[in-house]
Amino acid sequence: MKYQIYKVALISCGVVFTSNVWAAQNSLADLSEKQRLERLERLISSDVLRQQTEAMRSLREEISSLRGQVEQQEYELESMKQRQRSLYLDMDRRINGVEAGSRNTATFTVPVPPPNTTATNSAVPVVAGDVDGQEAYSKAFALLKEGQYKQSIQAFEKFKKSYPSSKY
Repeated sequence: MKYQIYKVALISCGVVFTSNVWAAQNSLADLSEKQRLERLERLISSDVLRQQTEAMRSLREEISSLRGQVEQQEYELESMKQRQRSLYLDMDRRINGVEAGSRNTATFTVPVPPPNTTATNSAVPVVAGDVDGQEAYSKAFALLKEGQYKQSIQAFEKFKKSYPSSKY
């Protein structure tokens, strides 16, 4: 009797296990090719989706970094422009100051009498005029600044002929 109980228990366990295996096989066998393909696509797409998400995150970080670099370069460029503008205005101011100073000192000259002259010979102030061409050069340069290029060229050529040994 004991032996028969073991036999029945063993057979029933075998039936249960084989039915589970057979049910699993049937569940895969019941799936059509289309369903199997969809199941595989879902498995693969979840991996692809994860990779795409990672790629998107990486691209966003790179774009953010590039935007930061662009902003920094725009700031540096604007600083350089401002510095260049400041230097140009400073240089222009200095040149105008030198030109104005030269005009004031070269307008009139008084000759110094030689040491052995008598009191009867008095020194008469003489207007030196435009000895070195400063005034002519300034006028030609002013025409150039105003955008009157043809007149400026003519004025510079006249200056060159009139004052060939000028420092300007």
